[in-house]
Amino acid sequence: VDNVGGTTADIVVQLNEPGKVFWVVVPDGSTPPSVADVVAGTDPDSAAVDVGGPVDVLVADSTVTMPSDGLTPNTDYVAYVVAEDDYEPANRQATVSDVAFTTLDTLAPTSNAGFPGIENIDETTADITVQLDEPATVWWVILPSGATRPSIDDVVSGTDPDAAALDTGGPVDAPDADTTISMPASGLSPGTEYTVYVVYEDASVPANRVEAVETTTFETTDFTAPVFADTLPRAENEAETTVDIIVELDEPGQVWWVVLPAGSSAPSVADVVDGTDPDSAVVRAGGPVAVPSGDVPVTIGVTELVPVTEYVVYVVAEDDATPANRQAAVAFDAFTTTDSSPPSFKSNPAIGGVNDGDSLAIDIDIDEPGTCFVVLVPDGDAEPSVVEIKSGLAAGGGAAIAAGQVVVESASSTYSVVMDGFDSETEYDVWTVCHDSSEPPNDMAEPVKLDVTTGDNTMPNPSDGFPVLSTVTDTTATADVQLDEPGRVFWVVLPSGSSPPDVSDIVDVTVPGAADGGGPVGLPAADTTVSLDADGLEPDTTYLFYVVAEDDATPANRNPTVMVLPFTTLDTVAPAFVVTFPDVDNVAET
Repeated sequence: VDNVGGTTADIVVQLNEPGKVFWVVVPDGSTPPSVADVVAGTDPDSAAVDVGGPVDVLVADSTVTMPSDGLTPNTDYVAYVVAEDDYEPANRQATVSDVAFTTLDTLAPTSNAGFPGIENIDETTADITVQLDEPATVWWVILPSGATRPSIDDVVSGTDPDAAALDTGGPVDAPDADTTISMPASGLSPGTEYTVYVVYEDASVPANRVEAVETTTFETTDFTAPVFADTLPRAENEAETTVDIIVELDEPGQVWWVVLPAGSSAPSVADVVDGTDPDSAVVRAGGPVAVPSGDVPVTIGVTELVPVTEYVVYVVAEDDATPANRQAAVAFDAFTTTDSSPPSFKSNPAIGGVNDGDSLAIDIDIDEPGTCFVVLVPDGDAEPSVVEIKSGLAAGGGAAIAAGQVVVESASSTYSVVMDGFDSETEYDVWTVCHDSSEPPNDMAEPVKLDVTTGDNTMPNPSDGFPVLSTVTDTTATADVQLDEPGRVFWVVLPSGSSPPDVSDIVDVTVPGAADGGGPVGLPAADTTVSLDADGLEPDTTYLFYVVAEDDATPANRNPTVMVLPFTTLDTVAPAFVVTFPDVDNVAET
């Protein structure tokens, strides 16, 4: 046999005389064919790979080559040959000649079924297994699934187009056919899908290397809960009633969250997943919210919060492993909602507990903490702007008659601004505007006006010519009184020579020795006369009529000066004789 290749060989013969040759090629180990089998182109096992003949040998001692093909590389064969001469009848050899040969190995190694494979998969390691149909050398590269497929040369050189290789190996010797070898890989990430790319070549010279990279895919196990990225979870974009919660994990998974008022008891992991908390104070809750990729932020929008309120958001994450790995502790971040709306009056400003002509209190009740500003201007003046009111000015920038401000610390209380420096019993316009305690503050868009009439701080005085005694009898006296404003009077009558009474005694009508007294006696209008009637007096007796006046303001303005009218009752009784009189005395002759 000559020129043996992978699938071909030449069967070469020489005869000592001209004749013919027949041949059969069968795999080594097959039953040897008989002379008749070879001439017929058969064999007992029907295993013939190639047959030939009759092939003429025209010249003795000359070489005749008979090509055979259809063979299998790297396989042992036996060529069986029979010759006969060209006489009639021919003389055929009585025995079969044979020659053994082996085809060359021109095929790359092939993986047996189920290989390449992966065993002993852990979070960061795995074993790559191969089993081949012939001894070989192995190279491999592990890449994240989805990475660019490496070429054969990439795998052999331990590289890849994306420079993403997690681990590489080779050359690794697989010395025996049909025998499993294991190659450890490390440096992997938990819960991640990878693809192993493998290349083989045999020990032939030249070596036969596979024409395509073989692959197998696997996913590492995951027993580790996900981890939030630095500074996360974090509350961002705080508004009056909304906030964004930013989460980012180091692997795909999902999160649950609850929002509680600041100061509430912190929830457990189970509380957060259930959307509850120990104090039953949950404001908003949600989850599971998918985090489809590691190292990619996810934004969770939260609504229906209360402006200017401190909250804490609590977040728990788990990965998408089966079973999932859930975090053992709750993560949290504090935030405060903002306030972009101005305060509102719960009720419009009103006159408070003081309006006495000297001072005026304006009561203010708004729905959130802040500061309120008040100006008092003449009745009917133009409306001042918000800026002017906050500066204590009237419309046009001039000074207001009076101004004030008050800090509102709580929306649950009423606060007062007290002003002075104005005229009593005068109509004014009071303008009020407020802003909240935000930075910067939110001003009301328009001020609110309150019409006021300042109180009376002027005590009443008697009208000209009053008081006056209009009638005096022996036992009565009448004093007429007029005041310059509505009010009331109090009075007592004392005998002349009595200690002058105090104003308060007269008002209380508690003057010792008073002959008569009274009050309050109302005067419904200015310059209107009322009469004060005293009786039970003694005739021909000198008395003093004491009068005190106050107006009808609240509180009343009382005149500290007591008005005094002296008078003497009339003598309307004839004289009477003293007992024993008349009498006659000193009687004489004439």
